Amino acid sequence: MRAPGSKHIGVAAAAYGAAYVARRKHQAQVKELEASLQAKDLEIEHARAELDRLQVDELEGQRHELRSNVKALQAQNERKAAKLAAAEAHERRIKEQLAVLQAAVIARLERELGAARDTAVQARAAGGEAAALLARVEAAERAAAEAVLPACFLEHRKGPLTGGRAGAGTAAALELDRATAQYVREAEQLAALQPQLDRLEERTAGAEATTTMATEEFEEALAAASEDAAVLMANRDAQAAAAAEADERCKRLEAELTAKAELAARVEQSEAALAAAQQENSTLQAALAASADALRLEVDLVASERDAAMARRRAQGTRKAGAPPGV
Repeated sequence: MRAPGSKHIGVAAAAYGAAYVARRKHQAQVKELEASLQAKDLEIEHARAELDRLQVDELEGQRHELRSNVKALQAQNERKAAKLAAAEAHERRIKEQLAVLQAAVIARLERELGAARDTAVQARAAGGEAAALLARVEAAERAAAEAVLPACFLEHRKGPLTGGRAGAGTAAALELDRATAQYVREAEQLAALQPQLDRLEERTAGAEATTTMATEEFEEALAAASEDAAVLMANRDAQAAAAAEADERCKRLEAELTAKAELAARVEQSEAALAAAQQENSTLQAALAASADALRLEVDLVASERDAAMARRRAQGTRKAGAPPGV
């Protein structure tokens, strides 16, 4: 026959054993979960730190490189703009110089052509005078050649003549002397005009040579200005192409900056996701702590029941020890 209270003691012992096993199992699960959470936290922190370091280093490097590229492109664009402005100013100066040169050459040509016209008019006038004088000389020569010298004129040279033949010879001699004197005067005038005619011819030839030289200089200057203009146009085209290329590079850099900004946004989203995961881990840890507290309360309750059962057992044993025999 079992002693009174043995049933309660067995139930309490079984409950205590079950509670102890459950407590140990729960503690093991809690420790395992805590270790897993700590490992996850460490892994998350390590991954986040590594990701932040890599992203920050990469973004800083890319930002520095992009800033350097942008500054270099800005400086290059400023230099190209300065070169383009200088080329345009040089082109304007060349055009102004060309216009001044054209005006000067045209004015000089007009002056020289006017002088040549005046020289030609003077030459024509002097030539007309010389031609008229020459015609008069030739007429005098013909008149002298055609003058009839009668035989009595020759006789008059030898001796005096008498009668009408003597008068006729004297008249013919006088006419011949007058024609000879006029021929000599006109020949002297022609000889005096000949140096003027030579100088007029020289001036006419010099004016023609000067006109030819001025025309050649004008053509050379025009060709040189055309070459300079062609070079300037080629430089302008090259600078325009370089500016277009710089604009294209700036657009590519802006696209890269936009991509980097999108990457930074994705990084921020990843950080937000990490923060949410950490918050979830904190909530799970709080839940585990609450579960552990409940388990401790349950264990304390079981322990209290066990202590109460043991106290009742000791009290029953004490009463049995003090009771009279046969009770």
